[in-house]
Amino acid sequence: MSLTLRFRAEQGFLQESVEPLAARHLQECLLLQIEEDDYDLQQFIQKGSFLLAERKFPELMKSLKLSKERLLALINQLQH
Repeated sequence: MSLTLRFRAEQGFLQESVEPLAARHLQECLLLQIEEDDYDLQQFIQKGSFLLAERKFPELMKSLKLSKERLLALINQLQH
């Protein structure tokens, strides 16, 4: 099993018997699409997706200890 699949299986996103891959919700969908070595973006999605969806940017910056510039960079990364 590749590192990507192992990481995602450990997170409970994959079942080895399921093909093709499917996500149960938006957070999983985003995590399946990003590079496996992008730890910052993974943490952003895992810990901040609900605050992001509710557009609670000040709370998101505080909870993840992000500057406004870093928050904007991560949001931009998600959009592409």
